[in-house]
Order: sequence, then C-alpha cells, then structure tokens
Amino acid sequence: MKYRKINTNFWDDGYILGLSDKEKLLFLYLFSNSKVNMVGIYELPDVIISSSLGASLGELEKMKKKFEADRKYFFYKGWVFVANYSEHNHYSTVTNVVNTFIKDFNLIPQEILNYFFRILKLPYTPTIKNKSGGEVIVIVMDIVIVKDTRGYARGYSRTEPYKRIEAKTIEERVNPEDILL
Repeated sequence: MKYRKINTNFWDDGYILGLSDKEKLLFLYLFSNSKVNMVGIYELPDVIISSSLGASLGELEKMKKKFEADRKYFFYKGWVFVANYSEHNHYSTVTNVVNTFIKDFNLIPQEILNYFFRILKLPYTPTIKNKSGGEVIVIVMDIVIVKDTRGYARGYSRTEPYKRIEAKTIEERVNPEDILL
C-alpha cells in the first residue's frame, strides 16, 4: 500500500475552488490513486478512471481537456503526466529509492516519453531530493543520469540555486563529464 500526503491547503487553493465537484474528485484522484509512481508519469486507462469516479467517458474526456488546457495534467494513450508533481512530492536519495525511481522511469514506453517531452515539450524535474534539500538532477533522455548536488556549484553563492541542467530533446546525448561542475 502506498501513502500520499495531501496538504490541507488543497481545499483553499484558488484553482481548486473554481472546479466542479467531479473535477475536484478527478484532480485529487489523479495524484492519489494506486497507479501513481515516483516519476509522476503512469498508466491509467480511462475505463478505470471512469468507473472509479462514477463519471461517463464523455464527462471524463471533457475534464481531461480542461486539465490539459490549464496545464495541470496531460494524457496520452492511457498514460497520465502529472504537471508539477515534483513540487509536491519529494523522495530521498537512499539507494533503493533512487533505484525504484529509475525502474519506474524505465518502465515508461519510449513512445510515451517522446509524446510528453518531445512533442508537448513538457518540463520535468525529478522528485528525488537529498536530506539537506539539494536536488538530484535526472536528465530525461534515452539514458538517465543522476547527479547529486550536495554543496554548491563553483561560482554560485549559498543563496543562489544550483544550476539546472535539462535535456533539449529525448535524443540529446550528454557527456556526464560535462555536467560535473
């Protein structure tokens, strides 16, 4: 059994206040159902969502289009991409946690990754954080590079964030030596 924390401020959020009851339920369901993984990209067919929420497929399609237009969730061939997932979910850098993240990421078909990252060009920040709050950066490509950023980059003060490194496309090759600062 997985556990998800839901901030009590959820119900006071301006965006949530503007949703219908079914939209609120779907919004909550999409980040708290049993299929959600550490990556925030997971497979969940419409028929399961529809039956779980008691919504028709037509109602579900309308709500999905709204969430995509509002850049909250994205959908493709039975897969869900949770926008800003990493802002609300943080996992430690313990070896088995990182390995689970990489395993979950590698289970996502290349076609799905291409759609979300190459076609829609959605930004993605991994959910892995070390205990001191520094980020572990995972480059999303055909390989996964994990970089632990404990400490500070040369030339950065303690108040500046660590330089963020992003892949431009799924095919981009990055030499791991290039990201070591």
